[in-house]
Amino acid sequence: MDGVVTRDLEQIKDVDSLVALSLTNLCVITWPIEDSVTEWAQLISYMPEIKKRLAEDRKRILLLPAPRLRNDQTLKASDVLGQIASEGKTTTGELRSESLKRMRQTVKQRKRADLLALLDDKRAQ
Repeated sequence: MDGVVTRDLEQIKDVDSLVALSLTNLCVITWPIEDSVTEWAQLISYMPEIKKRLAEDRKRILLLPAPRLRNDQTLKASDVLGQIASEGKTTTGELRSESLKRMRQTVKQRKRADLLALLDDKRAQ
């Protein structure tokens, strides 16, 4: 066993726990998450970094940050399309029209006429 995963942040403030940890070859990984799905997903996503740190020294406490999205990490597709249009000196309507044409061709090439209704001009606006 290389480490222990816990939600108990108080454990890393406890002198007895810290002394015991320093006498072992274990790593403690902890974070402030109460949702088990998010917790394990985050643990897996950090695994490459965790493995690097464990290779350096196992006697560590790793505090994973709580997963949060900042406002600048959420975008509206229409806003990004508008920005691309502006940078390309064109309009969103022109970009949309060209894109829908390519999509319709692909749908027809793949013989998926059932998907054509999804590419209705009115839906795409």
